Amino acid sequence: MKKMPLWVLALASLSFASGPHIVRSHYIALGLDASFTQGDMDGKGYVETNDDEDAKERVYIPNLSTFLIPNIEIGANINQHTIAVSFGMWKPSVGYAEDTTFATEKDANYWRASVEYRYNFFWPERFQLALGLAYSFARLEVKGSVIGHDPYGNEEIGNAIHSGNGIAPSFTIHYLVTDNIGVDLALRYRLLSFGSVSTPDNGFCSLDKSLYQHFGELGMKLFYQF
Repeated sequence: MKKMPLWVLALASLSFASGPHIVRSHYIALGLDASFTQGDMDGKGYVETNDDEDAKERVYIPNLSTFLIPNIEIGANINQHTIAVSFGMWKPSVGYAEDTTFATEKDANYWRASVEYRYNFFWPERFQLALGLAYSFARLEVKGSVIGHDPYGNEEIGNAIHSGNGIAPSFTIHYLVTDNIGVDLALRYRLLSFGSVSTPDNGFCSLDKSLYQHFGELGMKLFYQF
């Protein structure tokens, strides 16, 4: 009878050791997203960066429409949970200053960084469906969209850098072709709020009113899992 407590402790320790089974894996993916956008960045109107007439710059709002963005993603899977970090960049064509003498269309520099959580249904099957939520930061540099003046009153033209951030819910179809190689298709809605702009003379400026842009994205990725 004196040995009973030892048996109880041994069984309890074994029970504790046999907790939930955790399976970890990692992956790297290359993909392409088609972005369809609409919102305040419609190529019409402008914002001014300074109330001082001597330092005032006029920033024309770009028209950001449909474009493709290649991207790279790395992530980790823990059972049915996925944490991913992605980065994409491209040079979409944008227009601005519609209905003015400055109306033009040029290539812009756009890049986006995101961190995303996804929950995978039907894990650990080869075919899975996932719901996700991402946080994104974006940067859009538009060439020649800033009109200012030098100390002598001469007109100067510069670049505007718009900074935005926001969230993106997603739905993903995920399929492992082999034990290591797979593809996924994603449908994503991304809402970005561009609340600041950087100009040559005034530097970083917060806007009185943020510019909201809606992105509908259809993406495809090829990934290697290990």
